[in-house]
Amino acid sequence: MVKMIRDNTGRFAERPFYDERDLDNECERLIRDFQLKRHGKIDYPVATDDLTVLIEMHDAELDSYADLSEHGEDVEGVTEFFPNRGPKVSISERISANDRRENRFRTTLTHEFGHVRFHWPLCAQKFATGDMLERGLNANKAISKRDNILNAPKSDWME
Repeated sequence: MVKMIRDNTGRFAERPFYDERDLDNECERLIRDFQLKRHGKIDYPVATDDLTVLIEMHDAELDSYADLSEHGEDVEGVTEFFPNRGPKVSISERISANDRRENRFRTTLTHEFGHVRFHWPLCAQKFATGDMLERGLNANKAISKRDNILNAPKSDWME
């Protein structure tokens, strides 16, 4: 069960805390419910097209062929949050347009979906108080670099 705890990073006053089992269960429930709604059955592995639709069904815009070089050459995905509409997920064209990187593309889609599903409610609350953009230019973005995801410290709960 999710519980709210103090956010020591300063991004938010509180943040959600899931134990690993509860987070796994929630993700499995999301995929199960999505597949039943879309296909009337559960089928694994989940199709790449289904991952893109899953993002869009959560009121997020998806750009699968983005140029993310302004954030650095190693950025593979960005989820940007806005005050008056759903998030925008951008995936680097370097991975989405390369058939040999299909697994990386799928992993990045699911990672960015996690930002949409689990972080958007926090950002919406922060926008409502008017203090989301006080922290700087990229305060409303989750910028995902492969190395930052793989080696994220336990203190970086957003990754």
